[in-house]
Amino acid sequence: MSDQDRETSLDENLAGAELGASVVDAEGQVLVPGGTLLTLPIIELLRARGIESLVISQPPLEPAAKEREMLAR
Repeated sequence: MSDQDRETSLDENLAGAELGASVVDAEGQVLVPGGTLLTLPIIELLRARGIESLVISQPPLEPAAKEREMLAR
């Protein structure tokens, strides 16, 4: 997991997000490899397999967005 990744719940609207890490089941089998763009069918598959959270990549913030984020803290 890099500094630009964050763990999130499958409850969020994640369609179109990029996985920052592979999603594995309890036995360690890779269900979806890192770098995959999430689609609704993939999200539903993960929910059906009992996955509750995953790591998504966040693109680097543009300078103005970084400044807004810093001011919000």
